[in-house]
Amino acid sequence: MEKEKLPWDHHAPYCKQNGLAKYSASCHCKAVRYEVLTDPETAKLCHCRDCQKLHGAPYEWVCIFHKDNVRFITGTDKLYFYSGELFRGWNSWNVEERVLPVKVSCTVCRTPIADEGRRMWLAYGTLFDSPLGMG
Repeated sequence: MEKEKLPWDHHAPYCKQNGLAKYSASCHCKAVRYEVLTDPETAKLCHCRDCQKLHGAPYEWVCIFHKDNVRFITGTDKLYFYSGELFRGWNSWNVEERVLPVKVSCTVCRTPIADEGRRMWLAYGTLFDSPLGMG
């Protein structure tokens, strides 16, 4: 018997995660808020063409976390997922299945939130309320 697939919002980082938050982040309008429970595995400056176009800058600072250490507080109903591989996107309220990796953004203010991979969450460091390593 084939295992039943759970909806996207029943998987990390969109489902409830236990633990104390170490950092919190939000989009510009604060409709989307999430927390991370650990320090990042690593951080990097991404200078791929997609990041350059989406952020209007020569590079983007990303902090890389395991998805199991990320939890959303509000706004999962206000997310937009975009697949550069498929050249299409989905609103969170109208998505049954996503093809990872995707770029995640807020549908209200259009802030890019993160890149979501199969196991990792590449958070945009500038969205954290207190800069990582600064407080």
